[in-house]
Amino acid sequence: MDLAGIFLLALLASTLTFFSGFGLGTLLLPAFLVLHPDRPQEAVLAVALVHLTNNLLKGGLTFKWLDVHTALIFGLFSAGAAAAGAWALESLNGPLAQRAIGWILLVFALFEFLPTKGTEQAWANRPRAWVLGGVLSGFAGGFSGHQGALRSFFLTRTGWSAQQVVATGTAVALAVDLSRIPVYLWRGDELHADWWPVVAFGAAGALLGSLLGRRFLPKLTLRPLQIFVALGLTLLGIRLLWLSYL
Repeated sequence: MDLAGIFLLALLASTLTFFSGFGLGTLLLPAFLVLHPDRPQEAVLAVALVHLTNNLLKGGLTFKWLDVHTALIFGLFSAGAAAAGAWALESLNGPLAQRAIGWILLVFALFEFLPTKGTEQAWANRPRAWVLGGVLSGFAGGFSGHQGALRSFFLTRTGWSAQQVVATGTAVALAVDLSRIPVYLWRGDELHADWWPVVAFGAAGALLGSLLGRRFLPKLTLRPLQIFVALGLTLLGIRLLWLSYL
């Protein structure tokens, strides 16, 4: 895949993630690995830098819808778990961790496909649910970058508007990026010169995608967002399980 392809893929992924809360890292990581399959840690770091750049803009575009209380609790535990996941990236058995995350995604997808009930909104608005969601999504984000699917599962069950879900999820994602990137660097990961054009084109496409997504976000209703999250959880879970058994 050339730089133009990276730009277009990032644009598409960023536009989709504006509505779903995930997708940018999920689509970019395989593309970056195709470019440099022998350097997976560098690919994760490169995607994280694009992710961080995009979240900075996206956070500014959606700040007015942010639920600060949830973002603080969810973000605090996400950031801590992301640091642990980033450390585990070079310490744990990769396939075993991928397998565990894959099964978690499939279990949550099953619940997401179920019709929303009043009791589901009750538990989703409790701080302990934000703690659980923060730990699970944060660790997955630090380990492989697959953070948004689990985070979106919890936030779409709160009964909020789509705008609140996206804004709060973006703030939490930003906390994860700011936590995991220093760990990658501290553990010795670095980007060689041939990565920087890839990061630049990916970031440019992602930023344009966020601007497009912001224009159409107010028209989005919650139930289509929940179905999108459920499909994403299923596909991600199957993909991670498939990779873990290769």
